[in-house]
Amino acid sequence: MANDGGVQWSEDGGESWNRSLGLATLDPVNIAGLFGGDAPALYFGCGDNDEFFSLDGGATWGDPREGCGDCDAWFADVASPDRVMQFLPRRDIGCVSVITSPDPSKYPDPSIGAQKKYPPSTRKQVPGDPMATPPVPAKLVPYASSGRVLRGYRPLIRTLATEAPPPDGDYVFIDEDLDGKGTLLRTMAISSIATLDDWADPAKASPVGPMLPAGVDIVQAAGGHANPTFYVGDAAGNVYKLNAAGTNWDPIVPKGPQSSIVGAALRWFVDPFDPDTLYVLDSGGMKVSADGGESFGSDFWLTYVATAGGKLSIGKSLIQDMLFMRGERATRFAFGTAGVFWSPDFGVQWLTLLNSFALPGRPESGFFDPLTDPTDRALYVECEGRSLLRIGGVPEQPPFQPPPPFDLMEFAAILTEA
Repeated sequence: MANDGGVQWSEDGGESWNRSLGLATLDPVNIAGLFGGDAPALYFGCGDNDEFFSLDGGATWGDPREGCGDCDAWFADVASPDRVMQFLPRRDIGCVSVITSPDPSKYPDPSIGAQKKYPPSTRKQVPGDPMATPPVPAKLVPYASSGRVLRGYRPLIRTLATEAPPPDGDYVFIDEDLDGKGTLLRTMAISSIATLDDWADPAKASPVGPMLPAGVDIVQAAGGHANPTFYVGDAAGNVYKLNAAGTNWDPIVPKGPQSSIVGAALRWFVDPFDPDTLYVLDSGGMKVSADGGESFGSDFWLTYVATAGGKLSIGKSLIQDMLFMRGERATRFAFGTAGVFWSPDFGVQWLTLLNSFALPGRPESGFFDPLTDPTDRALYVECEGRSLLRIGGVPEQPPFQPPPPFDLMEFAAILTEA
């Protein structure tokens, strides 16, 4: 018998049951990780069921003891190895958990209650049904939940390699009222938020830009803390970018006559360290922009490996997530139905790091640790229904090779000969 707890078998007509060994059936929502110690820290929650963490690279595991049952997503900024965030939409009125180690040299331990604070989540409107008998009114539910994470919501503004992390983090949330009108909120004081009313306190959170376009419920930020760029999107595949003046949400996807340049976004990913780099998966494959959505080109190589050479059709699950590096800008990863894909050169080439046909499992997200052991750089991959997988030996970047010196006389001679 298979269920959300795994596979069990009985030899006495159901009087007793045995758990099958060697079959990992955990289904993480995503994975968050930190490095800087002797081993990386790993955190994840499962929709069915429970949540787990390891402070020693997966050698041993603990339980955060939230009792969340259907648990949710986790997030971390590697620039702050003493802090991690967890979504808890089923706790109380719906909240997030910010876990901070009192010792900056140690990872946060979510099993220690004293390290946790529980700011309430902003709200998301669920439309009512006035035609029902009796009529069903609209209601507000927690915004911070895995459904939006799986579609692209990223709550952290990540720290650039050239800046220090804020002491209380940097987070973005969308808040809606009962009429469905949404506002993007940013907080760098999340530990001070104790009630829903605190989200309206400008000393604790501040609105970003004008009211959001109708239906927008996904946000990604890029470019660091000093001057971030904000992108938002909706379930219909529209993506908007806040203009430089902060006065308007400019539509950037779809683009072109009849969406000829880029169509409605099935998935989209902004490089959190470079606001100009934007990937959009549409019905024709992966498109990439290097100028913040002003123009797009087809990424034929990534589309080719993501479809396993055309064996897979293009859909929302083709690429589930992308991973960009804070200190290793040329390295990128993509996770999807066909496997895990790696680029060592800013996305010029894409190579298959894990083939899902050879090792069954659907990769959904990952965490890269290049520093704990530079001789065995590791990518931790969470797979749908298949728990976590560690891929070691990810090649390091080749050493920098300066260009040859420019010889003006030689250049003049070449021009003369021409």
